[in-house]
Amino acid sequence: MEISLEENTILFGINTIAGEKDTIKNLHQLDDGIWFMKVINIIKTKTDGSPQLIVDGTDIEKRFEIILNYIKNYCTSSTSSSSTNWRKPANKDILKLI
Repeated sequence: MEISLEENTILFGINTIAGEKDTIKNLHQLDDGIWFMKVINIIKTKTDGSPQLIVDGTDIEKRFEIILNYIKNYCTSSTSSSSTNWRKPANKDILKLI
């Protein structure tokens, strides 16, 4: 199954935060509550420090918040084998992740 640019961007963001050990291959892995909580805890740990500004002026906490919102939207939407059931992020939000 081919994944969309939006889904690929979200996966990249999650995997960048989670690190190589906890890499996921598709968003449907987040249907597993244990894995979902693991990602939440990793994001929380990464954002507990003081905010650092990125080159474009977006602080790290804001980027993690954007990714966390995508995860939440995915997990609270109806899920099936198709990746088209979750809310697609706005282009401006995707650009903030890159």
